[in-house]
Amino acid sequence: MNKMKLLRIVVPIALCSFAAALLIDRLQRPFGGREALLQLENKWLAAEDDPATLEGILAKDFVHVLPVGFVSRDEQITYMRYMKEHPQKLRPLHHFDDMRVRIFKDVGLVNGIVVETNERGEVLRKTLFTDVFAYRDGRWQAVSAQELLLQEPAGKPHP
Repeated sequence: MNKMKLLRIVVPIALCSFAAALLIDRLQRPFGGREALLQLENKWLAAEDDPATLEGILAKDFVHVLPVGFVSRDEQITYMRYMKEHPQKLRPLHHFDDMRVRIFKDVGLVNGIVVETNERGEVLRKTLFTDVFAYRDGRWQAVSAQELLLQEPAGKPHP
């Protein structure tokens, strides 16, 4: 077999293999992947005073697991509306730390820490969280969230 015939066979096989690898990679990281979920998390954190934005993030079957019990999407949004009508005078600032994202086809998990500070930048508390997203109706939607207050080990603050 001469070189030209060999190239006619090998090149299409190589191109098909490359295309298949790209497709497999895309299927493993669908719908914008890690960056899309991090953007949604930032939007959620910024939506503290915006129930309408929260409605677009939370799935209809959303459940928030808190130390006080299970909170539904509607209960969460009703609470946000109440807080918007009755704002606190001094509100702490929030930012994320140690964000970790994993994606399993159309399910995304985000773990991280919400750091709450005062206006001087002093840390008031840290809350660990796990948010679960499902890709439905052409977008990522939060289906579950759980929070846990981070306890500092005695004599050793968390970095």
